[in-house]
Amino acid sequence: MKLLCLCIVGLMVFRVWPQDCGVAPEYKSFNRNITRGKELPDKSPIEGVKLLTVAEVSKLIAIESAKYEFVDVRPVSYYQKCHIMGSINRSFVSPKIMDKEDIELTKEYLESVVQNSKNIVFYCQSPKCYLSANAVIEAICSWKIPKDRVFWFRGGMDLLQQKRKNVVEGKFCK
Repeated sequence: MKLLCLCIVGLMVFRVWPQDCGVAPEYKSFNRNITRGKELPDKSPIEGVKLLTVAEVSKLIAIESAKYEFVDVRPVSYYQKCHIMGSINRSFVSPKIMDKEDIELTKEYLESVVQNSKNIVFYCQSPKCYLSANAVIEAICSWKIPKDRVFWFRGGMDLLQQKRKNVVEGKFCK
């Protein structure tokens, strides 16, 4: 069994994933404490994990919602403003910046979703939000959630609010 290596550089902690984990080269440098930055690559962070389009997300919500658990990994304050209809909020931010109202994403929660015969769709705010890509990597590489049960929506809430307002809800949806 290969172990996850933590490397300390200055005051930042970077996780280095096992080579057999399938992390795409563009995502090899992972830092859970960084939540936003330049736009993420237009490919899945893990080889074999489906990258969903707006049209695919809309279809899953409308037709196959019983088979999918949409997991919003943003802090609860963002979720309360606007989120995908029927989604669940499980924050995947550093404990240092987590609000007391946040419910943290855990291995046990994801295992229960899979045991209930559902697939997991991670999403966050936008293509510049790293939370959902980081959650995909953590779920598969550290928590061993089967990659065929994990999906990623890179576009996030910003894109859904622009293109599919009928699948979002909340007090402050645009």
